Amino acid sequence: MKKTFIVLFCLTGLPLLASDPDPVILKGHFVWEKNGPDKNGDLRAEFTQIKEGEWTVSFHFTWEQKPLIYTGLAKGSLKNGSLTGEVKSDNKKHSYTFKGTVANGKLTASHNYLDDDGIVKDTGTFVLNPS
Repeated sequence: MKKTFIVLFCLTGLPLLASDPDPVILKGHFVWEKNGPDKNGDLRAEFTQIKEGEWTVSFHFTWEQKPLIYTGLAKGSLKNGSLTGEVKSDNKKHSYTFKGTVANGKLTASHNYLDDDGIVKDTGTFVLNPS
């Protein structure tokens, strides 16, 4: 009986231990304020916890009728407090940073372009709410 329990636990319990945590989904809008008239659009972010206060993040949005996904890392709280991060464009040619505040799960942030010389240039803002 004991051996049967151990075998069943190993067969059924291990996938649960190895599974990834569910991502935290936030949805809202971005505003691009650089170079001419503002552009804006829908923005969806998926945060998956790596460890306490550290997340992988992917931003999903459409730019000039093309769906894009920018991915990277974030540090901070998704409940209340500060949140910062850096993501790269689909083609990995462009890096962006973001810095914001989370209040009751709502993220209000600025985003910036990181040029090839490491200079940060303001690009706009976004607001995301729990979905």
